[in-house]
Amino acid sequence: DKDFTDTELALSTAVEHASGGDLLVIGGVDSTDPRLDHVLGTLAALGHETLAEFATVTAVIGTDELHVVHSGRTATVQIDAGQTFSLLALHGPIEGVTTAGARWPLTSATLQANRARGVSNIADGPVTLTVGTGVLTMVIP
Repeated sequence: DKDFTDTELALSTAVEHASGGDLLVIGGVDSTDPRLDHVLGTLAALGHETLAEFATVTAVIGTDELHVVHSGRTATVQIDAGQTFSLLALHGPIEGVTTAGARWPLTSATLQANRARGVSNIADGPVTLTVGTGVLTMVIP
């Protein structure tokens, strides 16, 4: 009987003890009982504004790697050339999205939560992501 998921409680504890470092969240997906609701809840929690104090926010969920970039931040993700990745606006619209190191770069783009414009890009090597406003989620399958 609680109002927050275990992930939200863990993230809250991380924020309490943070000093602007990097955040790494490891989560498994039970292949015998995959709970999409729990995965979606974790994705939602990663966009919480309190996590913006971390230099980087990375999550490994099952076999997927996620990088969450909050407003006003730039992140460089070490990714192999040829690797597929997607950019998603899971937490609402994002403005000023600029990428470098992608086959199809973006320059001051706007991504919408109800559109799939950023799905299935290809890395040329490390990818740099810059976000003006909003929360960007990069998924590396």
